[in-house]
Amino acid sequence: MAKKIEDIIVIGGSASGLAAALALSNQGYRVRVFEKDGGPLPTTRVEAFEDWDRKGAPQVRTSHGFIARLRNLLKNEFPGLYQELLDEGAYDTSMADLWPPTIEDTSPQPGDEEVCMLACRRITFDWVLRRHVERNPLVTVEAGCACVGLLAEDDAATGLKRVTGVRIRREDGSEEEHRADLVVDASGRRTGLDEWLEGAGAPRPRQESEHCGYFICSRFYKMRPGMEEPPDARGFNAVDLGYMAALLVRGDSGIFSIMLATPRDDAEFKQLVKPERFDAAVKAIPLFAPWIEEGRADPITDVRGFGQVMNTRRYFLDERGEPIVLGFVAVGDTAMHTNPAYGRGVTQSFLYAQLLAQAVAGSGGDLRELSLNLERRVEEELGPWYQHALKTDRQTRAARERQAKRKAEPQSTQVDPDEFMRSVMSEGVGVAMRTDPVVFRAGMRVYNMLALPKTMQGDPELMKRVMKVWQERENRAPQVNGPERDQMLEILRRAA
Repeated sequence: MAKKIEDIIVIGGSASGLAAALALSNQGYRVRVFEKDGGPLPTTRVEAFEDWDRKGAPQVRTSHGFIARLRNLLKNEFPGLYQELLDEGAYDTSMADLWPPTIEDTSPQPGDEEVCMLACRRITFDWVLRRHVERNPLVTVEAGCACVGLLAEDDAATGLKRVTGVRIRREDGSEEEHRADLVVDASGRRTGLDEWLEGAGAPRPRQESEHCGYFICSRFYKMRPGMEEPPDARGFNAVDLGYMAALLVRGDSGIFSIMLATPRDDAEFKQLVKPERFDAAVKAIPLFAPWIEEGRADPITDVRGFGQVMNTRRYFLDERGEPIVLGFVAVGDTAMHTNPAYGRGVTQSFLYAQLLAQAVAGSGGDLRELSLNLERRVEEELGPWYQHALKTDRQTRAARERQAKRKAEPQSTQVDPDEFMRSVMSEGVGVAMRTDPVVFRAGMRVYNMLALPKTMQGDPELMKRVMKVWQERENRAPQVNGPERDQMLEILRRAA
């Protein structure tokens, strides 16, 4: 008879680990969270933004969007946490706030109420989440505790290794062993699980990892007292210049961030990490310039750049479809992470946590069934989003590489499928989302993970609308979203 699961250890106290603790405790399990970063929890969101040392999660100080799938999950499943976020300055951004000013018919339709995002800084989100979880009587969070290994024994029934606990090292260098019925790795992208599993006598999980192809940098700004968003700020604020993508993300407390993403092999744009050049680039983009015009908002951080931006997934079943280890699972970025430009990271972490809690509750203590069910549900619910990120980034890279190659070689009459799809997306879907309410509504549902990525391509009526717009691309004036690449580089040079 399988042993009942009662005590669970979570490695890592960032969003994915805390989400796992929250979801598991809601099912009645006792959870201990060991977080590597030490120090007390700040008492206010201002202190959190200014002083909270999160070496283990540097991404908390970059641009983050909290899409509708997450906002709805919080409101429906964790209403107390959702209300605490609102109390700390987060706010809903509804469909009515997202319509671009170029679309006239914005009359509400059934389902629009689901398209509601949460405006909040990541550091505020993590701080409120940590405070909320620490108040849970079933959860203990211990900071300054780094996992250095796993405890394991042989499972007689399966011949597999069964993880029975962890070894942790405290900030003073002392080490301790802690046992549990299940260990959850939520330590993030830089997890040590490969070494931990090997040290316990279990195989490493199969891993695939591929660079997204982008160099990403972002900066935070704060509205001056009494100032409001620009008059034409309504809508989903994103721009694709071809050589650069730009996104504005609203946060709590009058704070917003702007993210710029360029091809990682375009070395000339690495200079965007210089604050004066970053601001010059933002001011050169008409959609964003009014946000940081003199007198409206001031920068409150330096520019943070990230070059190691990967699409990565780990698989915990072997080639026979059997678990590689028992009593050990991974969630969030540890198991799967995608291009942060798509804004799905925290949402995927919370969905992973929900799937884990359901798998544990439905396992009856059978650790093999737990692993099998979790992997199956992850493939169903999150697999399509991972594949979508992988495919989209590959197509973008391929189209860019072939475009550069053609500039150096005689023109070819052969149709490039990757460039064709990129053209359809930018001059078909992209334009239609600014002019057609049906396409915009569908695009927003996909972006917010309310509909699968294949939904738009699988809708003949929708694609008819998109292709009509695409076929008219030669008959309309080009959309001027910002300067050409050479012009932008000159702007950056003058800002030096």
